[in-house]
Amino acid sequence: MEQDQEKNVERSSSGRNKWIVPLVIAVIVLAAGCAVLFLWRSKDKAEDDGGKIGYDTDAVVMTDEDELQKLVDEMNKNEGEISLEYKNVATSQNGTDFDCYIVNSAKNKYDMYIGLYTDVEYTQELYLSKLMKPGSGIQNFHCEKKIEPGTHDVVLVYTFVENDHETIHSQTNVTYTLNVVE
Repeated sequence: MEQDQEKNVERSSSGRNKWIVPLVIAVIVLAAGCAVLFLWRSKDKAEDDGGKIGYDTDAVVMTDEDELQKLVDEMNKNEGEISLEYKNVATSQNGTDFDCYIVNSAKNKYDMYIGLYTDVEYTQELYLSKLMKPGSGIQNFHCEKKIEPGTHDVVLVYTFVENDHETIHSQTNVTYTLNVVE
């Protein structure tokens, strides 16, 4: 009887072994199928993002600072970098005629004009230039209002315009100093 039990145990063990291998294979195939399905659905979601901002497919990982700077320089060259070039102080002996250095940098892509105002609300205009091409600038200007002797902070507004000279591309202002010598 003991031999019969041993044979039954051997048969049931070998019967289980026959089912374990196909069961493990089936689980692996099922898991791989789920992974493929998940990745496929993720790809569809990435393509149809519902108007949300997605990742740039042309983005690259940059680890070298020199390579990163080259990339930034190339982007700026292509996009038309806006550079401000000026000395922060204009001087005058009489309060109306000022010596200055204000240039539309040769690096710029757009024509520009400048305006000088007494405050950030632009309530009183002191000077408004004509258009300056990239690489050109002014070395003096004449104020419409006489400025009293002393040092005065004013607002210098740079306005860059598109080729039609009517559409503003970009505008920025900086604090600028007028120095009238007594």
